[in-house]
Amino acid sequence: WGPIDYRLHHRDPFLYPLVITLTAAFVFLAGRAATKHRWSCTIIAGLYVLVRAFPSLLLWIHGDTVPGYPTPLIVPGLLIDLFLRRTPTPTRRTILVAGTAFAVLPLLEFPLVNLRSAYQWPFEVALLAILPVAAAGMWTGFLGWQVGGWLRRTLPSAGPSAPSVVRGQKPLAKHTPARRGHKYGA
Repeated sequence: WGPIDYRLHHRDPFLYPLVITLTAAFVFLAGRAATKHRWSCTIIAGLYVLVRAFPSLLLWIHGDTVPGYPTPLIVPGLLIDLFLRRTPTPTRRTILVAGTAFAVLPLLEFPLVNLRSAYQWPFEVALLAILPVAAAGMWTGFLGWQVGGWLRRTLPSAGPSAPSVVRGQKPLAKHTPARRGHKYGA
């Protein structure tokens, strides 16, 4: 078994986009359904890229070898946001089509793998990965949308409009006028 080797030639252009899609499609569409923010998938992808790129940047500044590069998830995130922005209420069909935005991931990952690896992968490997990655994006994206919708319905909304209810107490009225003669009244 031994230590894990993180060299770039071990980053398979077929399996790596498939594994990333299984998690990223779920997280992107769950975040989109839970927050209903217009650019939520792009924001999530940008945060992922920043978290992955910051240590590599520090290593590069100090002259060490950079272990890798972040997966270009901004492109599928932006495609999902642009596609779902046109539909007022996403349906199952639109969610499935949005999950296919991850089909571009093997084509984006392939040149980056071949750029720095010792082994040059044939382009057919990236082409063979498109269909499984699209299917994984549709499947986990739909599951993520369902979980995000459930989270939106069950979790209380944050902010001033959310009533604060303590066990056994009735919710406060929106506006309670102060009584005359009370310590805080007029």
